[in-house]
Amino acid sequence: MSGIPTLETTRLRLRPPVIADFLDYAAFLASDRAVHMGGPYDERAAWGLFGHDIACWHLFGHGALMIERKADCVCIGQVGINAGPLFPERELGWLLYAGYEGRGYATEAAATLRDWAFGTLGLETLVSYVDQANSASAAVARRLGGAEDLAAVRGDPVDIVYRYARPAGSRQQPLDIEQAFAPLIGLPAWQVRRGHANYLTLEFGEPHLRTREAFPDARVPIMRRRQVSTMGDYHFWVHCCHWTIFEHGVAIAHEEAEDNKIDGATKRLDSQTLMSLAGPDGAGTLRFVFEHNLILELRPYASYADFGEEGAELWMLFRPDGQVVSSMSDGSLTIESAKRSE
Repeated sequence: MSGIPTLETTRLRLRPPVIADFLDYAAFLASDRAVHMGGPYDERAAWGLFGHDIACWHLFGHGALMIERKADCVCIGQVGINAGPLFPERELGWLLYAGYEGRGYATEAAATLRDWAFGTLGLETLVSYVDQANSASAAVARRLGGAEDLAAVRGDPVDIVYRYARPAGSRQQPLDIEQAFAPLIGLPAWQVRRGHANYLTLEFGEPHLRTREAFPDARVPIMRRRQVSTMGDYHFWVHCCHWTIFEHGVAIAHEEAEDNKIDGATKRLDSQTLMSLAGPDGAGTLRFVFEHNLILELRPYASYADFGEEGAELWMLFRPDGQVVSSMSDGSLTIESAKRSE
């Protein structure tokens, strides 16, 4: 599955789920071992949970990975980061199939995914919701450094909430562009338009209304009144870089083209499905490949000296989890919590 990472430890490989994993997964959920997860579950419910585990990757940029022993390639359980309406906060969870308990596998797998979330995703905190009767999982949570949070909101009032904080001074690890855009592959772009100056914006996913309150003292007149706009789950803002739209290999518009050419090109791109992306190459060029032989190409400016020491964002991807991924002029990718803005 494109965009879903594979993580490794000394003993384990944490890999994307495949359909062959469902049989053992469903058997676990049908057993008494699933009682602390709200089970046992029938096959229909297990299939829904299996789909949730995979869908989270495309909706939130994180989800579940299967735990595979490297020595014999046997799948022994699952670890994941849950999100969505049933989880007040992002939850680090795990499960082991019968016969693999007591060897430290759950702690090893959960610690690896926790560290990936703090490093690669830049998350500041995670929680685990543990049934009061599940002493084994409570022990794992404590070994992971979880501290009981009595004030945390919980879906089940009898759950114990263990909180993990991002270690002070830990550095965010480099992001992978393919992973950042994986949730957008297969989705149509909509409301493609040129914004302020030469900026370009594209929406992906379900539409939502956004209200921006008025700023009475703003210098720009339009900012002095309330604005309501429609944005997608993912809002892609092409900012400080060159951009060109190609059709069948021919450039049909760029950021400094005439208005009618830009309007025509954005209309062609509107409603087209993002199929893949290529790059960045050695020059930093990134290409978004859409259906019907349409390509959006982004290229860095020759110099960013005028932007000062902090540099500039070439583009920004606002995600539904409240995080924004930014491509910086120094070639790095960053991710942080931010309010959507244009």
